[in-house]
Amino acid sequence: MQIKKTIPGVIFTGTGKGKYFMSQQGYKKQFEKALGFIPFEGTLNIKVSIEDAENLLKNKESITIKGFKSLENDFGGLKCYKIKIKNIKAAIIIPDRTHYHKETLELISKENIRERLGLKDGDIISIGCD
Repeated sequence: MQIKKTIPGVIFTGTGKGKYFMSQQGYKKQFEKALGFIPFEGTLNIKVSIEDAENLLKNKESITIKGFKSLENDFGGLKCYKIKIKNIKAAIIIPDRTHYHKETLELISKENIRERLGLKDGDIISIGCD
């Protein structure tokens, strides 16, 4: 089977928890060091086929972001994969603890991708590896 470099997905609104997690200094510092940017406080959620997601990330190097503790909470670790969406540098994040299913990809970038590209729920978009 040939590894796909780009896969389609459907934009959808998540629970809004990405904003909270992306605002945490423990994550921001690690993302800046590992990815070269501090992410916009939120994630872009994309529904894809599990097979496409696995194929896109197959043999792709992951970046580990470690969990940490704050005064109020314990935050889990996650894996990142550098990608591009319409020539915007971004990363897929796969948290160790999540309520989403495997067909959901959460994307982060230094900018609000949804606003920058004028995306709305139900839009189909392609994402690809660097």
